[in-house]
Amino acid sequence: MKDKTKNILSHLGKIPVFLAGHFLFSFFLVIFFVIFLANLLFYKYYILNQEITPKAEQGQVVINEKSHNDLLKIWEEQDEKFQNSDSKNYSDLFKVR
Repeated sequence: MKDKTKNILSHLGKIPVFLAGHFLFSFFLVIFFVIFLANLLFYKYYILNQEITPKAEQGQVVINEKSHNDLLKIWEEQDEKFQNSDSKNYSDLFKVR
């Protein structure tokens, strides 16, 4: 077992020397890896994103009157809360007494 690990470690130590000695091969290897990574990111964030985006339907959108009224009621309640927030007087927490 120790012979195998020593053998593997000795071969791993030769990799930087090989890459330095074969600069052109190393350069093309790095360029290939960068291009592969760029294509992978482009595919993930551009191509797949286009397939997922929903297409707009043609024609008019039909809205249920009950859900429209419920939505208006919720908006009116929120607007009322917003308008009432100005009238409330809160004590100053940072005031020194």
